[in-house]
Amino acid sequence: MQNVITKEMIAAAYDRANAAYVARKGASANVNKSGVNPDIAKGLKVWSGMSDATFSAVIALCDGIALCDAIAGTTNTKKAMRLPMFLSFIVSGDVRDLKGSARTAFLELCALVNGATNRDSLMFAATGTAKEGENVNLRDTSLARKLRMLAGSVKPSTEQTQNSVTFSAGGIAQTLGIASKDSRKSHPVVNSDSPILRAMLDRINRTAESTLFELTKSEEGATVESTATDAPAPVEGESKSEKKNRKGRK
Repeated sequence: MQNVITKEMIAAAYDRANAAYVARKGASANVNKSGVNPDIAKGLKVWSGMSDATFSAVIALCDGIALCDAIAGTTNTKKAMRLPMFLSFIVSGDVRDLKGSARTAFLELCALVNGATNRDSLMFAATGTAKEGENVNLRDTSLARKLRMLAGSVKPSTEQTQNSVTFSAGGIAQTLGIASKDSRKSHPVVNSDSPILRAMLDRINRTAESTLFELTKSEEGATVESTATDAPAPVEGESKSEKKNRKGRK
């Protein structure tokens, strides 16, 4: 796994993604005064605002060269924006990182680990609106509710689009090697060997120990069992730019 990656290399990947976007969209491209797509600019801002400790912990989970290539080659600007938010949460545990499809990715990937084998189960985990019953086959619906209370619910009107950002070809799950699909219409399957998946499960367990069960005291607690052995430890503190960056995210 290649991890000799710097913030400058990440920035160069975002520059390439923006250049490709502008070339592809031409006169219809949505860009700011600097000629950069707003989603791409926000994604780069997340990376730039990470403390050195957070950045190093994130990169330690990834194949850095493959990550840069995936960012540069993405045709989905939302993925470029939400990918670093998802990764930052896995390391920091700060739910303020989970915005938009980063939140959906977290909740629906947790649902896969929690036994989801159909679309209704993923939707229930993210939105809470799918009818709970024979079509929702999560092993532990109580855990799904707690995670949704922790991260925040996804609006049903946006879930389908955000699900696509997560699970489509070249989406967050495939880019990070967490899950994949055999075809466009098939159900995603998790990669149990993924270090990011193991870190995500470790994050759930650490969160559960401190705050998760307090959200619904009337329910009996449950955790997803983790096999993590090399997941990063929580990053203590953050840089001033990281704090400012989080407050400005939309």
